[in-house]
Amino acid sequence: MKEDGETLVVQSIIREKWMLKDPLTYFMTDHYQNYDYMLINLQRVAPEELTELLQTAWYNRAPRKLQQQFEENNHE
Repeated sequence: MKEDGETLVVQSIIREKWMLKDPLTYFMTDHYQNYDYMLINLQRVAPEELTELLQTAWYNRAPRKLQQQFEENNHE
C-alpha cells in the first residue's frame, strides 16, 4: 500500500495488459519500470479485478505445495 492510502502496489507479469485496459486504474511510475509491479488506483478498481490480481500475485510467489492446495480447493 502506498503512503496515500489509495494506491496499491501489486506484482503482475502481465501488467501491460492491465495498463492498456484501463490506464487510469492500472499504471506505474518510473520506479517500477524494471520490475514486474504496477500500481492500482483503489478508488477505481473493480472488486472482482482486484481479487483476480491479488490471487494471481499470491499464486505466482507461493510455494508449489500451496499452489497445489489452492488449485484443489478451487476445482471443487
